[in-house]
Amino acid sequence: MKTILLADDEAHLRRLVRMTLEDLDYALLEAADGAAALRLAREHHPDLLVLDWMMPGLSGLEVAAAVRRDRGWPGCRSSCSPPGARRGTSSAGAPWTPSPT
Repeated sequence: MKTILLADDEAHLRRLVRMTLEDLDYALLEAADGAAALRLAREHHPDLLVLDWMMPGLSGLEVAAAVRRDRGWPGCRSSCSPPGARRGTSSAGAPWTPSPT
């Protein structure tokens, strides 16, 4: 079973993603801040990270950069982006896509 780590400080957005994925064959880990997301990523090595851009503690970009340094893993995407942003690469070197919300 593939594992997804979802990190967002807004509980209603985590719930929306959880409801979307709950009937699919994924294990879902959730974090409400960047430090918890990084801890879970290091502990569980998820197949996909879905990270909010701005969270308390570490931002999603900082979490993505730390995971990439730890594992050399290019699979980080952000679940949030600045207004008007388009798909790109962050200053931390992590690719991201705009949020659908």
